Amino acid sequence: MIPFLALSLSLASLPSVTGDFDHDGKRDTAQVVKATEGYRLMIRRGAALGKPLVLMSLTDPANFYLGTAQGGDFATACGKGYGANGTRCDRPRVSLKGNELAFGFREASDGVAIWKGNRFDLVWLTD
Repeated sequence: MIPFLALSLSLASLPSVTGDFDHDGKRDTAQVVKATEGYRLMIRRGAALGKPLVLMSLTDPANFYLGTAQGGDFATACGKGYGANGTRCDRPRVSLKGNELAFGFREASDGVAIWKGNRFDLVWLTD
């Protein structure tokens, strides 16, 4: 499990977390928002406030968490053989600078959003 500062989400309140997720020196905000169908995890980058990015859709955010990741090297789920059978694992490990968006489902999975210059890649991690 990655070290992170997590914020619990509940259906009554969908808090957000702030940090410099894209490492550009500007404050970014990630939040779970109610959508027409389900919920969405969105990021508003400080460099592009008018253009929120949808990272993923959620059916039920009851066990979903948001936080910020600490720096370090971490194994990915595909690097340990999890994921779609027969697919190549292009990223068996990730090196995090720290302050990346951490997210996941309590007691089930941990992920991070890694900025790639024009988009966030979502990477699932493993112990």
